[in-house]
Amino acid sequence: MIWAYELALGTRLLGWSVLSISCGLLLLLLPGSSNLQQAFAVQAVAWGAIDAVIALAGRRTAARRPRPPAAEAKHLRRLLWLNTALDFVYIAVGLYLVFALGREDAVWRGHGWGVLVQGAFLLVFDTLHALYIPGEMHLPGLNFFAGAEHQPSIVRAAQPVGAALLVHGFPGTPAELRSVSNALHGANWTVHNLLLPGFGPDIPTIVDRRWHDWVTAVSTAQAALQRDHATVLLVGYSFGGAVAVAAASQCLPAGLLLLAPFILQPPLWQRILITLLAPLLPHSFRPYARANFADARFRSSMQMFFGAADLDDPGVQQTLRGLAVPGTLMQEVAQSRRALRLARTLRLPVLVLQGARDVVSRPVHSQTLARLLGPAAAYISVDAGHELLDETQPAWPAVKTALLEFAQRVAPKAVA
Repeated sequence: MIWAYELALGTRLLGWSVLSISCGLLLLLLPGSSNLQQAFAVQAVAWGAIDAVIALAGRRTAARRPRPPAAEAKHLRRLLWLNTALDFVYIAVGLYLVFALGREDAVWRGHGWGVLVQGAFLLVFDTLHALYIPGEMHLPGLNFFAGAEHQPSIVRAAQPVGAALLVHGFPGTPAELRSVSNALHGANWTVHNLLLPGFGPDIPTIVDRRWHDWVTAVSTAQAALQRDHATVLLVGYSFGGAVAVAAASQCLPAGLLLLAPFILQPPLWQRILITLLAPLLPHSFRPYARANFADARFRSSMQMFFGAADLDDPGVQQTLRGLAVPGTLMQEVAQSRRALRLARTLRLPVLVLQGARDVVSRPVHSQTLARLLGPAAAYISVDAGHELLDETQPAWPAVKTALLEFAQRVAPKAVA
C-alpha cells in the first residue's frame, strides 16, 4: 500500500506545482501587474518548479520500490515530519518579509506573501500525509478457492483449429469461464485457462499486485501460445476484458473476445474529488463487517471464495468480519479505464458480448469500447445481467452461439 500512497502523494504535489506555475506565469505576463504581484508570481513559479522536481522524484521512488514496505513507510513518515518542521520556518520567513522588510517595499511584501502561501499549503499537505500514512495489510490465511476448478489449466484438443487464452474477472478464477472453456474445447480449440497473479488460492498476496503484473501475465501466456499455434484467440471476462485489451496492445492476438468487459470510468469530477480527498479517506474497507452468515445466497458465494471454511464457526465469522481490503486495490481496478485509450491503437477482429441488464459492467462503457476498437469490432447485446456465462441462464445459448461463430470466423483468417 505504501507505494500506491507515495505515488498518489507525488501526483497531488505535481498537481499543485502545475497550478502554482500556471498562476505565476499568468501574473508575470498580465499587463499592468504591480511590483507586489510580480514578486508574488516569481515565488509561485520558483516554488512550483521545486515542487515538481520533488514530486517526480517521489513518483520515481514509488515505481522503483527500493526498500521493503515497512522501511519505506518509516522513511516517508520521517521525511514528511521533517518537511512539516521546515514549513513553519517558511511561514516565519514569509511573515518577516511581509511585515519587516516589506513594511515600505511592495516587492518584499510580494515575495513574503508568495512564501506564506506556499508554506501554508505545504504545512497542510505534509501534515495530513504524515498522519495518514497506511500500514501494510494482509488478508487472513483462510482456505481461499480450494477447488480444482479455480486452478489454471490447459485443455488440449486432438486436432486444434487454434488456441484460446481465457482471462477471468476480479476477484475471480478460471471457474468463471468454465462454460466458455467447454464450448471452445468442444469446437476443437485448445484452451488455456489462466489464473492471474494474486488470485485464487494466492489471493492473500493480491495486496502486493498491480495492473502491470496482470497485463504482463496475459501477454506472456499469449506469446507462449503463439509459439505453438498459428491462431490465438484472446478471451476476457469482466475485469479480465480490460486486461485483455491492454495485453493485446503488447502482443496482438488473431481475435479478441470481450465478455461483459468491465471499465471503471467515473466522471472526471469524481476522480478529481477522490484525488483531493484521498488523504482523509480510510485506507481500507471491511466488505463483510455486517454480513448475514445465515443468508443462503451469501453462504453460497462465500463457499466459492473460502472453500471448505466453516461459516458457522464464530472464529471464522469474526475473521471475515474483520477482513480489511486495501483501498489501493480499487486504484488498480481503476486502471481498467486504460483499455479505452489502448483500444484506439488496436485493429483486429473483435466481438463484445454484453448483458443489457448488467449493473456491474455498464453497457454504455462496453459500447464505447467497441466503438473505439474500430470497424472490425462487433457489439452484441443479450438479455442478461453480469452472469451471462452461467449455463443455467436463458441467455447462455445465444452467448454460446455468438462466441463460437466469432471463433470460427477468426481461425481461417489467422491461418491464411
